[in-house]
Amino acid sequence: MLGAHYVRVRPSVPAPNPSLVTYSPETAGLLGLTPEQCESEEFLRTAAGSLPEAADCWATAYGASFAGRYGGQRGDGRAISIGQINGFEIQLKGAGVTPFSRQFDGRAVLRSSVREFLASEAMHYLRVPTTRALCVVESGDRVSGC
Repeated sequence: MLGAHYVRVRPSVPAPNPSLVTYSPETAGLLGLTPEQCESEEFLRTAAGSLPEAADCWATAYGASFAGRYGGQRGDGRAISIGQINGFEIQLKGAGVTPFSRQFDGRAVLRSSVREFLASEAMHYLRVPTTRALCVVESGDRVSGC
């Protein structure tokens, strides 16, 4: 997708038995979501990547600089944007392959996802400008280790 700013993609990673690990009530409030909505089956399905066919989804590219040289077109290979709520872009991480993902689906083990969630909350409360994580969803897939 050389030269593209964004491409239309859809979440493609199945979540056979998703469960909500945690969510940030404050971040949910920024989006206008209630605790009841965040604990609903519909929220879980959406956060697990099961979206209506009419949902407009995309992945974005960016230009990168490495060691003072242009590093070519890159993108967040883990992120698929699924829309906007109250002016905030909503992304799913680990939702599938994008043209920027180097053919990986972006999924991560639970400990890495929880660490990323906690780090975003800690940075926010330390007044460091950062993105915020709304929730962590477990897919139900098992990962075999080495």
